[in-house]
Amino acid sequence: MAVVENGVVLPIGALDLVERLRDEEAADAVARHEGQRRHQRRGRQDHRRQRPAAEQRDDQRGQREAQAAADRCTVDRGDDRPVHLAQRQDDIDAVHSSYRSGAENLVAYLALRSADRRTLQHELATLGAPSLQFPELDVRAKIAAARTLVSALIGDEPQAVTMDEIDGVEEKLQAAEQRLMENADETLGVASQGRSTRIMVTLPREAAQDPQIVEDVFGAGAEIARINLVYGDVSEWQQMAEHVEDTARRLNRIIPIAVDLPGPKIFTGRVADGPRVGASLVSRYDDGEMRYPARLWLVPENQPEGLTEPPHVEGIAPLCMMVDATWFASLEVGTEVRTADNRGVKRTFVVVAKQDEGALLQGDRSTWIRNHAMLEANFMRTRVRGIPPLQRGIHLERGDELILTDDLTPVNPPRDGEVARIGCTEPRIFSALQVGDPVLFNNGALYSTVQNLGDGEARLLITQAKDGGQTIYENCGINVPGTALNLPAVTAEDEKLLEATVSFASLVEVSFVRTAQDMRDAVAMVRRVEQRSGRNVGIVVKLETLESMQNLPDILLELMKHERVGGMVARGDMAAELGIMHMVEAPRYVVNLCQAAQLPVIIGSNILETLTDAGQPTRAEVTDAAWAQQAECVMLNHGKHMVETVEAVGALLSAMDGVQRKNQSLLPSLHEWKR
Repeated sequence: MAVVENGVVLPIGALDLVERLRDEEAADAVARHEGQRRHQRRGRQDHRRQRPAAEQRDDQRGQREAQAAADRCTVDRGDDRPVHLAQRQDDIDAVHSSYRSGAENLVAYLALRSADRRTLQHELATLGAPSLQFPELDVRAKIAAARTLVSALIGDEPQAVTMDEIDGVEEKLQAAEQRLMENADETLGVASQGRSTRIMVTLPREAAQDPQIVEDVFGAGAEIARINLVYGDVSEWQQMAEHVEDTARRLNRIIPIAVDLPGPKIFTGRVADGPRVGASLVSRYDDGEMRYPARLWLVPENQPEGLTEPPHVEGIAPLCMMVDATWFASLEVGTEVRTADNRGVKRTFVVVAKQDEGALLQGDRSTWIRNHAMLEANFMRTRVRGIPPLQRGIHLERGDELILTDDLTPVNPPRDGEVARIGCTEPRIFSALQVGDPVLFNNGALYSTVQNLGDGEARLLITQAKDGGQTIYENCGINVPGTALNLPAVTAEDEKLLEATVSFASLVEVSFVRTAQDMRDAVAMVRRVEQRSGRNVGIVVKLETLESMQNLPDILLELMKHERVGGMVARGDMAAELGIMHMVEAPRYVVNLCQAAQLPVIIGSNILETLTDAGQPTRAEVTDAAWAQQAECVMLNHGKHMVETVEAVGALLSAMDGVQRKNQSLLPSLHEWKR
């Protein structure tokens, strides 16, 4: 609410605040300053009435400019209905009833942003009126507020600003904000108390076998589980879902599960497994003296859980392996266990602790043990098993060559003098690529260009890599920005995967949607699965390509035909597809358009990545995570320090709620910073 005093619009709330401050000891200066300003304004008004005609004409010109600014504060073009709304009425009518107002507002926002409005912003700010900042939630209400206040500033005589006008704008903005919150709750579930932004966590494959991982993550404050269907199989995903449901019951919460479809994502082929060899290593001081011994953790093969976790020890974790149950029973604390390691060198370990689920052994020499190696103790022998194969990759440095091929036979790392090879899961890439085209691996971390093309293969030159080179593994993402592949947004495999997971999925993430037709196909696919299963599934569109940026308004209008929807800024592939220098504007563009459509949006990939992997974030990552509070949800990747990351992000988001609401900065009282 506001009043007009001497041609100046003053909010009633501000006047009330001054009155209250007068009762406080420190308010006298504020009150005196306000009185002086009002006196000066009256003096200037009297002076204007006495000025020459030329100066009065200048004033009149200024008034006309203010009126022109007021006239430009609209996107309406017709008497009955704005042209921009009339032109897209069919699109608006086609969306789900829950998103009708959001669709209208999105169209109005597009009309507002169809021209450069920076001059208008400046003019409004000069007049002391709202400068059309943060118009996303309700464009027409914001414009109405600007027009009302600018109109009050036109002319020497004050013009009334009615309370109904101000109250009406406030109600519209509150209603728009409420609709966004309700849409977010419906699609993503309710946020934790104390913050408005939810936390989604991608579960690792280990979570299928270890329910404690799930319990720890959601006990730390995460709200949504995400399962990446690129990795694992149906049985693993079902086990993850069961652990999530069990955790939800124990915590007395609802934990939605999102499944991420691969879509037309291109990946590297398999790299042949390395030998099944494990290392039990001694840790030493700089002078060579032993700090921590080499350790083994032996598990009897009759354990129903298989290889149990070893006890926590300082230094390097023990090498785990299974042994014959009868042989295991003969072990006691102090028993010597002898073996010949993978190099044929004799080694001796001593049992230092034994439990039903395993025995801990220590030795004073580093040892490499191959699967099926022989152990001997108490004149009895056993062969070890359960040592996994070494995961291998292709290590590449700047200047190296790599042959990308449609042959998906597992490859071995190259030997000296050989050119590295790796398969590509999408054979159509080779007919689309041209010499000079970029090919990126691992979300753009490794950059190459096409040198020449052959039948079903491309020879690439590595042009960008970090010092010391980088290693690519199987199922590593491949991006070909600027290359027209014309791949479908959803595949037959996507539909099969959703069919297999719809029993526990609350949301499905659709990858690499580029056009409105892609989105239409994706919605149709989801509806087919819904009809066959009798389940309702929300849809989250992942936005990650240049085409998706160019077609985003139409994509959102197609998406909004479904009942529960949202958007995701998929920053990993987005950085590879658009280039790292566009990662300031592109995510903000997605967030703004989703907000205009009153749709929840998820910020994904690389949030506090260093903390997740190494236990300590960078300062830049903390700032980045704080910006993500503008979204309704933050998506975290899995890693060694997932729990610490969830706790840190939760605390950061809660703190940011006090100083920021979406893209609008708030003004809490200043306080002194204390160390």
